[in-house]
Amino acid sequence: MLHNRNCKDVSFELEFLDSYFMEDGVRMESLMNLAGPYRITIEANSKKSIHLKELIELSDIPKHIDGEKTRIF
Repeated sequence: MLHNRNCKDVSFELEFLDSYFMEDGVRMESLMNLAGPYRITIEANSKKSIHLKELIELSDIPKHIDGEKTRIF
C-alpha cells in the first residue's frame, strides 16, 4: 500500500531490479520492465495498492526464467 500524505498528486515510474542473479545469469524480476514503463499517479492525501500482471514475450530473450517452474511475486 502506497500512501501520499502530500496535498499534491505524486507521479512516478516503477522499475524492477533483480534481487540476485542465479549462477547462470538468469534474469527474473527485471523481465517485467519489458512490458513497462509503469507510470503511477497517487492522488493527494490518498492510498493506492499497485497490482501488476503481465504476459511477457521471452522467445527473443537469452537466459530467461522458465515460466512453468518459476513464479515472481
